[in-house]
Amino acid sequence: MALVKGNVATFGLESISLLGLRLTFVPSGPGVIEPKYLLVSKPVEVTVAVDGSGAFTANLAPTDNVHPERWYTIRAEWPDSATNFTQLDFIDWKLYVPTEGGDFADLIEHPSNPQLAWVGIGAPPTPPASGSLWLDDNPDNVADPLNTGDLYQWE
Repeated sequence: MALVKGNVATFGLESISLLGLRLTFVPSGPGVIEPKYLLVSKPVEVTVAVDGSGAFTANLAPTDNVHPERWYTIRAEWPDSATNFTQLDFIDWKLYVPTEGGDFADLIEHPSNPQLAWVGIGAPPTPPASGSLWLDDNPDNVADPLNTGDLYQWE
């Protein structure tokens, strides 16, 4: 099993208001993993710390040696005490978990912000979202002979 650690907050960067928050890691489907286990797609539920930190730890089957390719999506549920309803987010980005685990923010494949521009010699390490910009320039050396000044936009 691999440990995935992270923190959860609101867009107000408040984690204290998420009392009762549950995260559910949902496998994309069944798979086979060495040493010859058939993995069924039963979701794995974890609770978030109630100490105000928003911290969580999930003990998940690694996906780097599952066949066929599998990943996790996440469901977040928390009670809204003002209305007595449950709030729900479906996070359908792909979470690939290596055998050694890691930090959630480093493992989740989330879409990039197309309003941000990549500046550097050579394309970004991962393809950005459609509409993103790339300026082919060295931001640390305007005299770099590799600078082209070309501006690209992904479709």
